[in-house]
Amino acid sequence: MFCGSICYDYVTMPKKKEDKIYSVLVSIDKNLKKQNSKKGIFLNGLIRGLGTALGATVLLAIGTTLMVQFLSTLNWPAFSETFFNEVVSE
Repeated sequence: MFCGSICYDYVTMPKKKEDKIYSVLVSIDKNLKKQNSKKGIFLNGLIRGLGTALGATVLLAIGTTLMVQFLSTLNWPAFSETFFNEVVSE
């Protein structure tokens, strides 16, 4: 028995509340069936896979651009001369 401002048994629940609960349960059931359908799972995986691939591609492009800009600022003749002098002197 539930006692709030009005005490009643759940078995003798008013018809309106019973209908409201039933409609909510039916709505939840429909949403769960839609979410767990094979088509929905496939589309969700496809979208996630494409998003991951595109995101990785964008990050790789940004990283490559930054690396090329950094490497272009190096003084290669001085760097190679220092490197080869160290290797040859050993």
